[in-house]
Amino acid sequence: MVSPSTESTSRLTLRAPSPDAIAELTRPDGCVLVLGEHLGRLRDLAEGLLRVGCRVEIAALTQVNPDTPLGIGDHRLTVVDAIQLTRPSVEIVNRARAEAATQPLVAVAVTGGNRHRLATAHYVVGRVNDSGDLADTPRVVRDILSTWSAVRPLVGPGDLRIDRIGRRASVRGRQLALRPADFRLLRVLAEKTRHGCTFDELRAAAISGTRAEERRATAEVRHGLERLRSLLRRTDVRVVSTPDGRYRLTMRLDRPLAADRRG
Repeated sequence: MVSPSTESTSRLTLRAPSPDAIAELTRPDGCVLVLGEHLGRLRDLAEGLLRVGCRVEIAALTQVNPDTPLGIGDHRLTVVDAIQLTRPSVEIVNRARAEAATQPLVAVAVTGGNRHRLATAHYVVGRVNDSGDLADTPRVVRDILSTWSAVRPLVGPGDLRIDRIGRRASVRGRQLALRPADFRLLRVLAEKTRHGCTFDELRAAAISGTRAEERRATAEVRHGLERLRSLLRRTDVRVVSTPDGRYRLTMRLDRPLAADRRG
């Protein structure tokens, strides 16, 4: 959950970051871009991320040429120190963000502070000391990583990609036509690719909690699984049930023929 000294303002329920989410930022092809104007806070954020093994790059927005690409799309995660961020810097970030709208961006703010709007950002809140540096860096970094864990794009078997921000999914670049409930099923299956999901976990993901939905949840999940199997039939991905009653995404061993894919 959210720490006492920091709170999410993006309406996410924050949990401890998953090991897979942390591992993604520590791989050779994973890197965090940290942006802002205050050098002390940039240092605090970078050092906090480095301590958990993340690869980090820093850019001081006051020294960035407005016409120079920030490379947001080349990084797994972008963190912006939005505390007292000036409008020109906000505009630089928003322009760069327009070309990488599905890449997660987490902004750090202070409670009650004025902040210019960063497009599609998820906010966490920290405290600053008298010198303007972060007073609770470990907690802020933890909430940044928890937010990343909750919103990061998922990569499943067979080049399945799930954009949790845009609520879209594709296989080898081809978009899947998903109903909202089917997307929720696919998302939870992708989140638990390693161990799979129980039927109860799928049912909890597919419904929003009203009593009427609970009554028809079992049938909805079964229909949703059949729709997913049909959508994935001509891809390298399939939904399987295991002997212990769990459901998993796996890579198809008998890959579809090229002619079937064109169909």
